[in-house]
Amino acid sequence: MSVLISTDIKEQIANEVKTCDANLQIVTAFCKLEGLQFLENNINHNLLEKKLMVRFRMEDIISGATDLSIYEYGKKNNWTIYIRFDLHAKTYIFDKKRCVMGSANLTNSGLQLSGNGNYEMANIFDIDSEDIRKIEILYANAIILDDGLYQKMRQELEAVERNSGKIYRWSEGIQKLFLPDFSTLFTYDFPEFQNYQEYINHSIDFLDLESTWDLYQLRNKFKTCKVFLWLKNLIIEEGGEMYFGEITANLHNVLINDPKPYRKEVKELLVRLLQWIQDLEIEDVVIDRPNHSQRVRVME
Repeated sequence: MSVLISTDIKEQIANEVKTCDANLQIVTAFCKLEGLQFLENNINHNLLEKKLMVRFRMEDIISGATDLSIYEYGKKNNWTIYIRFDLHAKTYIFDKKRCVMGSANLTNSGLQLSGNGNYEMANIFDIDSEDIRKIEILYANAIILDDGLYQKMRQELEAVERNSGKIYRWSEGIQKLFLPDFSTLFTYDFPEFQNYQEYINHSIDFLDLESTWDLYQLRNKFKTCKVFLWLKNLIIEEGGEMYFGEITANLHNVLINDPKPYRKEVKELLVRLLQWIQDLEIEDVVIDRPNHSQRVRVME
């Protein structure tokens, strides 16, 4: 495993793309046209398969974080484009053998395509068959963006009234196409700190909150984030209550190589998640310790 910082990420991705000859899979919450053009300018044009997964929320397009025009450009250049509204990952997979994973989206700022950009970090490492299986499930549970859906999204964007402070969402007809999928998680889907107060006056990336967040926004965002919904869904499926060790074992099975966390690291992720639930006083999840191990119950 190697650690990449800022422009190292761009250079590594460019080099990997040039030698990739069978399968290229990009998973990025945000994507700008310049980012996709950067890949095309470096790509091996004998490449057999090109897949791009983007979050594509309406708010992402209106804010300028993602360009809807990547669909037409991607279609012209034989990309299959997928959508997942719950996406947070930034992962570049080459020939199902090597992977760049970190904080860099496929954007100008993420890859420093125009000089200055975000300070990003990533790892590059070899991936195994189990991680490939999880990536394939991730794609299988996404929606392919086709002409019909693209035109519907364009029409809704053109018709929406844009006001400061408004929350922008696709219509129910588009929203209901997407069902939550909890078969894969990444370590950066979790809070970085055990105490949410560590984020005061700072953005919270795993919740997509700017530095101006307040406690009301924080609680609402947390209750709809993927890791919290994963935990609730898991416990409900297991009868309404589980103990810490059982949850840890399940979490280890759904985490994708980042690189593969040790058991101790998986426990730390879960400890942070449970601490946030307690600190934010999430009403429908009860955490106690009837014996020596923590018990988590979902109250329906």
